[in-house]
Order: sequence, then structure tokens, then C-alpha cells
Amino acid sequence: MSYIISITRKDIPKIDKLAWVLLDKLVLREKKKKPKQDFITLIEKLTSKYQCISKLSDDDIDNGVWSDGPLINNAGHDITTLSLVNNKVDEVLPFIISIANKNGFVVFDKQTNIIHRIDDKKMRWVWLISLVLSIVAFLFLIPNSVYNLSPLIFSVLGAALSMLFLIQIFYNFRNIQDYRDKVEHGNDTKFKILAVSSIPFTFILYMTFWMNFAFDKSNEIEEYGMKTEGTIISAHVTNIRRKTGSGKVFYAKVKFVTENGKTIIKEEQITEEDYKNLIIGQQIELSYSIKDPKLIKLKME
Repeated sequence: MSYIISITRKDIPKIDKLAWVLLDKLVLREKKKKPKQDFITLIEKLTSKYQCISKLSDDDIDNGVWSDGPLINNAGHDITTLSLVNNKVDEVLPFIISIANKNGFVVFDKQTNIIHRIDDKKMRWVWLISLVLSIVAFLFLIPNSVYNLSPLIFSVLGAALSMLFLIQIFYNFRNIQDYRDKVEHGNDTKFKILAVSSIPFTFILYMTFWMNFAFDKSNEIEEYGMKTEGTIISAHVTNIRRKTGSGKVFYAKVKFVTENGKTIIKEEQITEEDYKNLIIGQQIELSYSIKDPKLIKLKME
């Protein structure tokens, strides 16, 4: 008997049982299809070291590693199947896997039920670097003047991106289908733990970015602050709905004039108690940053 391996392109499911199902479908679809050049090129690279038995002399044919030939006829459209001589497997199979993976192919070994996939360590390093850069950017690099445009959106965005990069470090999903396959068919305890912990971890990141901005804002106003009076021109409530429940966020819009005569209108989040005591048109003391007048701190009585 020969040792049979199948080779496909890398765009296969990450879940092994789904990949084997796809392999069977590719075999059925393969009939009467013309071979693709990338499979032909792969076989040429393999035979550059281990010659096809059709090229060997009668004296050397017993030393051949392939069970059939011409080997180029095995090149397929979506799948290529190769047969090895059993006593040559230990020598040849690692070479085939290495060359196939380097050229963007995946090797299915039916004898061991192992799928030899392309090593994705480089992409995991990319995700790790992206995670570090995203945290650094949202903590230190985004100016307060930009963050102040919408602290809520920037904090949520920073937390979501950081969590996405963290998940990719572990699983390197290529698309949304990879994620769905993992959820529906995967039996991975690590993934389940990561999925459960993602919500509190994302919330912690969100609070970290939000509090960091609030701290930087407070420091900037303390260092570059100018006191003045403004007028409350409006107030409103935003309802927030989450899976864990609903809540309300209260805002007040204030109008004031800087020492340079520039009129500023800015909306600030306030507490529910302050919202209840608020009167439209009332004068209110505030501090603003002379570096960025839209960074303000209301002094609520």
C-alpha cells in the first residue's frame, strides 16, 4: 500500500473536522477540472529534489519515493493527491510539508488524521504589536483636544480595538466565517474562557481609557486653567441600553466667552442630581484650558 497525502490551498476552515469535510467535497468536485498552475509549480519544486519515477532509469526506479507517475498528472484544480512509497515516508514527508506550507498550501495526512497548516506566528506578532500600539495610542498619543470631541466614543473604540487584537493573538481569525466556525463547532476551553472574560476585560479597558482622559483633562485645566462664568443653554438625557441593563447619561450645554473674546459652546456630562437642580439660563462658574478652551470643568453647586 502507498502512503496518501492531499494538498489544498490555505483557504480552508480552521476547525479540523470542517476542513476534512471540505476536503471530501473538493475531491468530489475535482473530476474533469483542469489543473491549476500553482499545483503544477508545487510538483515541479517537489520533483526537483525527488525525481518522478517516470524519469528514473530501470536501475533506479526501486529507489524512487513516489508510488505513481508521471507525477505532474496528479496536479489538480483545487486539490492535489500524492502517493509515497511507505519506506520513504519518514524522509520525504517533512520535505513535502515544508515546501507546501512555504508556498501557501496545506497538507492533509489521512494516515495520522493530521492537517499540516501554515505557521501563522508572524501574524500573531503583528497582532501583539497592534495591541501594544493601540493601548499606547489611546492612553498617551491622542491629544486631549481630539479625545474631548467624544470621550465616550474614543474610549469604546480603544477598548474594542484592543480586545480585537488580543483575540487575534490567540486565534488569528482570517474572516468572520472563521469566528463563526469556532463558536459553532469549536470545543476549545481556552476560547470559552476568553469569550466569557472578554466583556469584563473590555469594560476595564474602557474605564481605563475614560479615566485616563479625565485625569489628563483635570491636570491640563489645573495647569492651564482660566476661570470664568458661563450660561446653561440646554440640558438633555441619553438612554443607554445594554445586555446587562439600561441606564441614563445626563448632559448640560454651556456657553461662555474666553479671555480672547471667543464664544465657546460645550456639552459636558453631569450627575443626575445636578441635572435635576439645573435651570436653563442660570449662570455657572467654570474653568477652561487656555490651550484648548473646549476642555472645561463645571463647578456645580
